[in-house]
Amino acid sequence: MKEKCIAITKKGYDILRIIELERNEKECGFKICPLTDAKNVDIYYLKLFSDVELFPFDKNKRLEITYHRSNNEEPAKIHLKLIDNANDKIFNYITLPLDKIISPNVNTEFPIPLFQVAIPDNLSNKKYQKRKNHLQFEIEDNNVIEIFLTKKDFINSSFVTKWPKTDLLLFSTSIEYYATGLTPKYVKNNITPLSPSPKTICMSANVTNDIGIRINTIRRNKTYSKLEFLFIENIAYLAFLEGLPIKYTLNESWVKLYEDELYNNKHFNIKEKHKWENTFNEEFKKLNKLIVDSNGKYEKQFIKYKLREQFKKISSKDSK
Repeated sequence: MKEKCIAITKKGYDILRIIELERNEKECGFKICPLTDAKNVDIYYLKLFSDVELFPFDKNKRLEITYHRSNNEEPAKIHLKLIDNANDKIFNYITLPLDKIISPNVNTEFPIPLFQVAIPDNLSNKKYQKRKNHLQFEIEDNNVIEIFLTKKDFINSSFVTKWPKTDLLLFSTSIEYYATGLTPKYVKNNITPLSPSPKTICMSANVTNDIGIRINTIRRNKTYSKLEFLFIENIAYLAFLEGLPIKYTLNESWVKLYEDELYNNKHFNIKEKHKWENTFNEEFKKLNKLIVDSNGKYEKQFIKYKLREQFKKISSKDSK
């Protein structure tokens, strides 16, 4: 029996495949196969508190991308697998310079941001042929997708009603936020009015017996000439997600997103609230250590984008 895979299509044309690889009871890995010549592909990466950078590779080879889960010997990593077209043998493995990525957790409560793909309008001339082992995601005329890993049956879970504001943030905020914390630059970026305004659609489905996937499909007012992949260091994504400072009126004090979710929700009993409070506090401790270890890089990014006041709001809240 053939392995089940995700088929991404645009207006009925083939774009890429995502295939689950090795897995255990907690974690999994997967392979990404662009269905176009490598010369039509650019790979970008985003380290914590940094700018997006282009990663060069040999475009005369066939490209596959593998996102490997951690094991007893090595942490999670992302490989570019370059295959010689002449003999169909692996020419080279290259590891993206992303050290702080988490293993895709098949039991995760919150969707895990994995990567983003920008898709040209006329990338492919190959019509998609439906297969029994395919789970097709048709993105229509949208030109950006953001991929999140979820647990099985996420689509039928109570997540939207249990974490409503978190769900909205995942829908409206571009994936770069989860590596930078640059709130005014990326939060609600997927729905910020432009001319014309972005059109964002969220789709979810089970992929295998143990994982699901959530995809934000976005139409941005931008023309892309290549298939552009962006991979991020996502180790602090949950702290950025639930630590987002919010308030609804000028007279209210700032609170973290999770505080608003937990104390204005009927889905949590006392034990459940304490569990999530402890979970998020551990995530914030981890983020604060990453900030300290960055030797000022976290603060510098806010200054660079003239977001000094926003940084003060975040840092003052984090220090409590």
